[in-house]
Amino acid sequence: LYRQRDGRSLRTSSLSPAENANARDVRGTVMKTARQECRELGAEVQPSMLRLLGSVADSENGPEIINLAARFYDTLRRPAPAPEGFLEKLGLANLYGWVAYTVYDDFLDDEGKPALLPAANVAMRRSLACFSAALGGDKDFRTCVRTTFDRIDNANAWEVSHCRFTVRTGHIIVG
Repeated sequence: LYRQRDGRSLRTSSLSPAENANARDVRGTVMKTARQECRELGAEVQPSMLRLLGSVADSENGPEIINLAARFYDTLRRPAPAPEGFLEKLGLANLYGWVAYTVYDDFLDDEGKPALLPAANVAMRRSLACFSAALGGDKDFRTCVRTTFDRIDNANAWEVSHCRFTVRTGHIIVG
């Protein structure tokens, strides 16, 4: 919405060329890692997972999803050096989280495809593992990750409880 109001396209960035190059490098590494990790999956889950990863990564918001941590880091005035692979881990964690919640959201909207649930569950576990690997020894960070996932799940539960109407014979029933 901000970009629409501001008149910038989704593909336009306010980052410097060096910052954009850094973000692209993170995206490339994240996608390479995600594809490599899919090789570990069984033949039943692997195709769905690869399709979902590609769908989210290639979506209009895909670059922002994957590069969020790298772009945020690039805005810091005096950033501490990021540990090796740190920004990539956070990008991968975010990508996996979006994959999982994209599938889960379809179920919340009564449009879910049961065949995608195994891939969504793998993505959710991997998202949490990436966050843990990024700063797993930091208690405050672990708490922040848990709290964030709890908030997402609570928001989804609230949506199901408060944002649904009954439909009968083609009519929406508003109680």
